[in-house]
Amino acid sequence: MKKTDCKAFADFILQKKNLTKEQKAKISELVARDYTKINSEQEKIDVVAAPVTQSSLDTELTVAPGNPHYPELEYRSPKHLQRFMELLNNSKDDVILQYTSHLISISDRDDIINACGTEKYDLEKHSQLIAAHFHSLVETLKKDVPDCEGMKIVSMVRSYLTGKAQYGKETEGWSRDHITEGWGNKEFLEWGRKNPGVVPNPEEDLENEQKNQGYFLKEDRYSLLTGDLITTFSDLLLYYKSLIVIREEYSLKKAIDYSNQKFKEKYNNRIEFEYKKDAFDELIIRYTDVETLLQVYEKIVVICRDKDKDRERIRNEVIITKIELSLYEEGDNVCLSIHHLNSIYGKPLNYLSSKNARIGNLQRKLLNKYANGLCDIFIEAEFSGKQYARYSLWAEDGGAINKISEMKGVKYIIRF
Repeated sequence: MKKTDCKAFADFILQKKNLTKEQKAKISELVARDYTKINSEQEKIDVVAAPVTQSSLDTELTVAPGNPHYPELEYRSPKHLQRFMELLNNSKDDVILQYTSHLISISDRDDIINACGTEKYDLEKHSQLIAAHFHSLVETLKKDVPDCEGMKIVSMVRSYLTGKAQYGKETEGWSRDHITEGWGNKEFLEWGRKNPGVVPNPEEDLENEQKNQGYFLKEDRYSLLTGDLITTFSDLLLYYKSLIVIREEYSLKKAIDYSNQKFKEKYNNRIEFEYKKDAFDELIIRYTDVETLLQVYEKIVVICRDKDKDRERIRNEVIITKIELSLYEEGDNVCLSIHHLNSIYGKPLNYLSSKNARIGNLQRKLLNKYANGLCDIFIEAEFSGKQYARYSLWAEDGGAINKISEMKGVKYIIRF
């Protein structure tokens, strides 16, 4: 029913003389409810169908770091995270930090003993040196990033390596499932005192020599990225590694597949995923905050599906959300592309250049809580009126709009 039809119907009914005051009040209430619903749905259609002039593409925009429509959100460059990852990765020459994310062989253990200055392996001494070396790394980082202590990835690594939160407080855990076990955990160190000379994360040769598999967790866990079972400290160490690096043996595709399966179950198979042929490079190596990167990916998928759910309500038909994924290098950066194939961007292009434009709450949360400091996000899309453009949703040149070639759908590009 159109808004005009709704109003005419209400006027006709309310003219009936045999209606009581209570009946007229109830009719007015129901009509007001339906009128509001129709008005809301019509606004959604109007936004998509709003006319766009060619001149809007050439409008001079106020470009600013982050997004100019959200000046209250302070943009943090992904370069800060990358600097921390470079320092952490370069610790491969530091035998103390290096083996916090690797299994330890007999020769590795001997190197650690020499670094600790002990006669045999001492877990407590090893743990103390790990904390000292990490704090030294953070002090180095502060020269480039003075406020690095509050970075999410720094907090996670600190918790895993030292058992402490910022300012020396006891950690509430690391990763999304708040794991308390790590190199500074009290129960873990107590196990070391009860098992002198035993390495908690041994390679097979050392495991055979010490006749001990190392430390077993208090309870079994499962990887939030892949669902893999975690029972030993060696498993936990490799899980931690999967949270800070993308490479063939720590497959981003496997983690995405795990998320996608949950989406299919959540949306009753009204969503389909495919990998663009020869465009998802699983040999890429990149140190980053993988856990938060997956959260950014998941939030964008939800945004895509929510748009189709709105269209389902308006059209009263089932719509299958179709998403195509790519992973590729772009200069010094890596890009993860989420292409919503059967969609157009929900706002006209000239709206994005308007000072009154606002990004939706889901996108605002995506930018502020997850993307900020981790990645830049761009949107390449077909807008209403057959306009095609790349929009800097969250970047150094936030708000910038550039023309692109004709395309179909809406593509979110996560650059990290």
